[in-house]
Amino acid sequence: MGKHQRSKEIIFIILFGMIYLTHVLMASDIEQIVIHNKFLELLVDEKEGHFILKSLRPYQGFMTYNEKVPSTSFATIQLNDRNYVVGTSKGNFIEKPEKITPSMVYYEWQIRDVTIKQFLVLTNNPYSPKEDTLKITFKVRNDGFEDQVIGFRFTLDTLLGENDAVPFFIPDFGYITGYEFLGQDKLPPYWYALQSLNKDDFKVQITLSDIIYQKPDEAIFANWEEFQKNLWDIPRIRKKTFKRNILSILDSAVAFYWFPKKLKEKGERTYSFFYGHFTGDKYIFEKMSALLSMPFQSRIQPFFVTLHLQNNSQFSLDHIAAAIDSVDNNDFIFTTEKRKEMKDIKSREMRNATWKIMPKEQASGKYKFKVDIMYRKGVKEIFTNTIEKEIQIINERTFPLLVENKYFSPNGDLRCDTTSIWIQDIFEKTKYLFIMDSEENLIKKVDLSSNTYIWDGFDQKENLVLDGMYYCYCSLVSNFQRGLDFFDIIVDTYYPTLKINFTNEYLARGELDDFTLQPLARDDQGIQNWSLSISDSMDHIYLATNGSDELKGDIKWNMGNLFKNTETAGQAYYIRFMARDRACNQSFLTQKFRIIDGKVFKKSFPDILFDFDSCLIKEDNYQNLANLISFIEKSPVTSIKLIGHTDSVGTERYNKTLSIRRAESVKDYLIKNAQKEISNIISVGKGESEPKVKNINEKGRSRNRRVEIFIKVGND
Repeated sequence: MGKHQRSKEIIFIILFGMIYLTHVLMASDIEQIVIHNKFLELLVDEKEGHFILKSLRPYQGFMTYNEKVPSTSFATIQLNDRNYVVGTSKGNFIEKPEKITPSMVYYEWQIRDVTIKQFLVLTNNPYSPKEDTLKITFKVRNDGFEDQVIGFRFTLDTLLGENDAVPFFIPDFGYITGYEFLGQDKLPPYWYALQSLNKDDFKVQITLSDIIYQKPDEAIFANWEEFQKNLWDIPRIRKKTFKRNILSILDSAVAFYWFPKKLKEKGERTYSFFYGHFTGDKYIFEKMSALLSMPFQSRIQPFFVTLHLQNNSQFSLDHIAAAIDSVDNNDFIFTTEKRKEMKDIKSREMRNATWKIMPKEQASGKYKFKVDIMYRKGVKEIFTNTIEKEIQIINERTFPLLVENKYFSPNGDLRCDTTSIWIQDIFEKTKYLFIMDSEENLIKKVDLSSNTYIWDGFDQKENLVLDGMYYCYCSLVSNFQRGLDFFDIIVDTYYPTLKINFTNEYLARGELDDFTLQPLARDDQGIQNWSLSISDSMDHIYLATNGSDELKGDIKWNMGNLFKNTETAGQAYYIRFMARDRACNQSFLTQKFRIIDGKVFKKSFPDILFDFDSCLIKEDNYQNLANLISFIEKSPVTSIKLIGHTDSVGTERYNKTLSIRRAESVKDYLIKNAQKEISNIISVGKGESEPKVKNINEKGRSRNRRVEIFIKVGND
């Protein structure tokens, strides 16, 4: 080997080492949030919220690709035909990834006018009673003021220990070892991936049967690089392997697609699925290994039973067959043949058989199934073994519910403090009522001998629950089950927020003929009814109006005739505003004013807007300020009030100071540019406390960076 060749190799080794070291250092800079139970460990990076899943038992190793940080499993949101990876710097975190409970990590991320909440929860799935599964949930909310077309994709970069190209098995479809495209009609409730039956290899399962949320519209199986390079569509070419091209490595991944659909303003949509350990049972026989997959529970809908067999002997096994049947019961319809011929299985070869079974309408409770495995020796058929397994059928259609108050407020004010739940059941049976929170965690279980239950808002430990959405269902089965039909109840103990734009302490008679109010009532659960009135100190009502829904627009009153007498001058009157939300929480607001004689009125001018973190007057404001100076110089102005405001970016203390500087900047401009001396100017700053519009995007924030101008003309 020549010196030049050795030099090239040394340079290559040094460069490779530098690149690897840079990658390691960059990855080490990203801190990770870790949660775990005895089955799984979840690692979530704090920078982008992507995760890596690791198995702790019964086998150890990673279940998603783990050599890149952030993780190679990621979500894509399509917003009005533009694609964004969730958690990246294209948007911003409202709440950074955080461990909320020992088993849940949560974050909230925003892109344009859309907010995405991610919940990662270690739990059990509908096919396994063990907490050996990760539930992945995204809630997407349109915070804008118009409808938006939103699609969603989640790319799962699966890994089984050391195997990054494991095939997938789809019940009633078969093995997927290369590129495949399955529409919603072909997606079963679950599928799984496994390598063999003999070794203690990884066996993982993906479950899509969460009834509360919709299944994906499509699942695409392909090489991971396809999803990395194409954030939405990938080339629709079927390939026999998980290689992207001749030079690429085998690397299997799956992406779930929820196709773009219109989401109304303030609307919310949820996407969810499970990923965890395989729920099948393994059996070792004399000449073969068997793996039986069957859910431990099902509703009145088709379910699959799959048997995998592997020949452990050195010779072929001839005429293998398997047959399934329910034990001493006729509550099921077998939509496929009960007996499956698997013919010959060569040494170390693996075969499978799948049955599709439909429970009948009357099915309810626990049932036992048996699977007989047979092989032929000569002309005689031999039963090698029988496998038995139980399934629980949940017949939730039996007990529909009615709720007296969907919204209630257990805050002790004696208005809607409880809600009554009625179970529509003509049979006198013991029933079980379950109440769960929005993450399907059980908070209360009640044994019922009657058909009515009054809930006071307390959980099983007699603690008052937090505000939010809760679900309830009733069943004959005493064990708590997720994924059933439910009725939702909303607990709301917060009172509506009220505001009136009217701030005048004195009101001149000239302003009474066209008196305009802008009452505002806000509540997360909506306003049920409201009232507005004007009365004197003796509670004599002069004017009143009310409504049974949200307030819309201004309220105009002609009060000139009511208060035309001079004896009303100086008297105190009251604007009384009341609003009640759907949970019967009531708020009251009272504002006092006096009527005075003389020409006294207040006038407001267009806001003076500012750039971010700036108190400099922009050229766009020069004309408005010139009009203001002209009005001041021509009118008998008695006082000028300048009120500065900021957006919500930054600390409250900093924004308070910045708002004062903005008001002072306008004050200095008026004094400097006026031809006459201007006095009686008051400048104050409100910081971020009084936004004109929501600070949810740059458009709203730019309108909140302002100085408001109010002028009083005349004498008291």
